[in-house]
Amino acid sequence: MIFYPQPELTSQHNALQAPQRADFILAEGSCDWFASDIIIYQCEFNPAHFVDALYEYYRIEIPDNICQSVIKRRAEFLAGRYCAGKALTQLGVSETSVAIGAHSAPLWPNAITGSISHCNCCALAAVSLNSGYRGIGIDIENKISDTTIDRLNKYVLCAAETKWLPIERDARASLFTLIFSLKESFFKAAFAMVGRYFDFDAVTVLEIDHSTGKIHYKVNGSLADSLPANTLLIGSFHFLPNNRVVTCVTLT
Repeated sequence: MIFYPQPELTSQHNALQAPQRADFILAEGSCDWFASDIIIYQCEFNPAHFVDALYEYYRIEIPDNICQSVIKRRAEFLAGRYCAGKALTQLGVSETSVAIGAHSAPLWPNAITGSISHCNCCALAAVSLNSGYRGIGIDIENKISDTTIDRLNKYVLCAAETKWLPIERDARASLFTLIFSLKESFFKAAFAMVGRYFDFDAVTVLEIDHSTGKIHYKVNGSLADSLPANTLLIGSFHFLPNNRVVTCVTLT
């Protein structure tokens, strides 16, 4: 990751307390984890230093439904849109605002395909000008706890995937989190094509290649004309040193 300094503060932002404005975005930079035609920008943020005035400071519009959300959601939304704006700037796009559409999906500028994700104190965005991408999905997850795995297992994994889960606790958590994240990324990439919500059982992971960072998976039932049953797809993943995993799905 390449780290960039925070923007200079001006007098119009004096209403913000110095720690809040300086310490909300703690670290940021671009990442080259996946395909070279996908720009990824990540930031670490501190929700404890969030105030609504930061939206004006970063020149990001806050939608009405987000205004009514809890502080955690308002902070996450700001961090995600901040990363999206930075990624679009690196892509050379002049329009860097990303509105919120139906079902809370990001509305990207014309000719842009992208995705946003966040977990706890981290946010990232992926964007591309590749017209061959009909959808991009990116997801970042903290390693999921045993308690949460026990609660979500039957909703996330099919029988074949459950058989893969190792007994050893740490390895079990890593594999479950990876599969969960891959399915989240696929949902984001495919939602616009499918046009409706669908569950985790829409796809099944077939193979995970740790040497290449690739996941082979298939579509179980027809989701759309371009995503018929038994479509074989490949996603990408990258483990971060702080017990996080990032997955990326592109659909052509």
